Amino acid sequence: MRSVGITHLGSNINRVISMYKAFIRPTMEYALEIYIPSASLGGTPHKPYPKHVWSPSGGWWSQPKQWKRNTLIVGLGTSLVLAFIFKKSAELEQRTLYPRVWIPSMIWSKQFKVSFTHYTRYTERGALHVY
Repeated sequence: MRSVGITHLGSNINRVISMYKAFIRPTMEYALEIYIPSASLGGTPHKPYPKHVWSPSGGWWSQPKQWKRNTLIVGLGTSLVLAFIFKKSAELEQRTLYPRVWIPSMIWSKQFKVSFTHYTRYTERGALHVY
């Protein structure tokens, strides 16, 4: 196993510093030259905003335009997708063993749409074991 000495760590630090001097600092200076003086070169000023931000959910503008309509659209879209997934899941559901206790999916599953008399006769014959 190779031991890492102080000189090895020092060379890595020197490498990081030289990378900063060669690449990162000039790039940052170039970016500052382009973006900072843009207001003096004809860029538009920022729109006024409150200095204090209180926001668990909305930033400076917590009541966006049409928020009720947007919420309704997202709610309906989500409901449609969930209804489709529920319908497809109920169509594809098959159980190889009869459940030991009653479960809610027995209401909508096609596999359990059997009359009660057929169910009692079927269990009396011993073909179906319900615990």
